[in-house]
Amino acid sequence: MTVLSREEWGSLSFLVADDTGVIRAMMEMMLLALGAGSVAMAADGQEAMDELQRNPVDFVISDLNMTPVSGLEFLRSLRSTDDLALARTPVVVISGYGELEVKEQVLAAGGNAFMTKPVKPGGIETRIVEILEAQARAAPAIEVPSAKVASAKVLPVQIAASEATLLAGRA
Repeated sequence: MTVLSREEWGSLSFLVADDTGVIRAMMEMMLLALGAGSVAMAADGQEAMDELQRNPVDFVISDLNMTPVSGLEFLRSLRSTDDLALARTPVVVISGYGELEVKEQVLAAGGNAFMTKPVKPGGIETRIVEILEAQARAAPAIEVPSAKVASAKVLPVQIAASEATLLAGRA
């Protein structure tokens, strides 16, 4: 696992959504202690969505069980928004319920990670780094102009066809 520098942490912004003020305060202290650049707060899923639309962040940490709009409802709303940059915001969902079905629901709805409360600084740090590493692996190494993308889509088929011809010739 990569370790983020203080400068890297300082460039990250977070939104914590939880209907319990004490949990929001604890998460804020934890993230700031790790070096987070900024931490915004929301008391439920609707407030979280409204805040994200006003001020996008790098990561959301959301409780699962909130009223009136739950973390799962928030996650589904976020993933279905027309703003693609916003829809791709990584979300770590936290819950006091650690059952496998709950985790599967969260991940199926588009959550990037699931953690059971109580959340510890090392645990949240690990999840954030894992998400950043996954994003880095998924990002294209170079920007390819769209004209080349069309031909690039054909290339693997052409290679496969010529390999098949070569193999057929050997048989």
